[in-house]
Amino acid sequence: MASTGLFARLSHRLFVATGTSMTDATHRLVQRIGRIFSLNEDERHALATVPIIMHTFASHQDIVQEGDQPGQCCLIVAGWACRYRILQHGGRQILSFHIPGDLPNIHGLHLPVTDHSLAAVTTVTVGFVSHAQIHDLIAEHPRLGSAFWKDTLIDAAIYRERIVGMGRKEALPRIAHFFCEVFLRMQAVDLTTQHSCSLPITQTEMSDALGLSSVHVSRVLRDLRHQEFIALDHRTLTILDWSRLMALAEFNPTYLHQDISVPT
Repeated sequence: MASTGLFARLSHRLFVATGTSMTDATHRLVQRIGRIFSLNEDERHALATVPIIMHTFASHQDIVQEGDQPGQCCLIVAGWACRYRILQHGGRQILSFHIPGDLPNIHGLHLPVTDHSLAAVTTVTVGFVSHAQIHDLIAEHPRLGSAFWKDTLIDAAIYRERIVGMGRKEALPRIAHFFCEVFLRMQAVDLTTQHSCSLPITQTEMSDALGLSSVHVSRVLRDLRHQEFIALDHRTLTILDWSRLMALAEFNPTYLHQDISVPT
């Protein structure tokens, strides 16, 4: 039977107290919403003071499970997470990756049962905000309801772009597009250095996300390196030629719907 909330399962899951401060979490929240919505000072203050309970999850540990009925939304504060589904034969489809600042289950405000699982890819620090607190926040600051709604719409736009890639693009432009998207999303939360960013996922995780075999992913990565589109070293992605990579990927960042400066 599905649980009625994440905190009801504390005795059944391993949680590790995190040293990350609430200030770090609220900074991520204000940063995320402020990137996609013009906030006034009252709204910034309200987001910056919302109560957040933080926990750290080990890599590959579930944060939310399919069938759960969570009573809180989660904010990725540090590390990477992913949404996924497991099929009857054991195959896994990764639906999306989530980086610091993302609100991967904000839809739970209106969908009572979770139809997928959310897991840590790396060690990940997560901030939890109860649905009641978010509803109170929106009641006091109605424009924040529009901000959260816009966040879910951008999430849907990213899904649409992934469907186009998996349905109509060959492996090389599909992976090239993924790299462009990851870099710009990381850049938006100040987690890039020049043309480099962290990419803490395995080839298997990439294959599960992009509908390719691990062997095919390995071959494409080798080709992208050989043709000097990218460099991958110690889980760090460096884009060596942005214009060529974007052309290969047919990448247009409009679907991310945020103020983005594409590197040159």
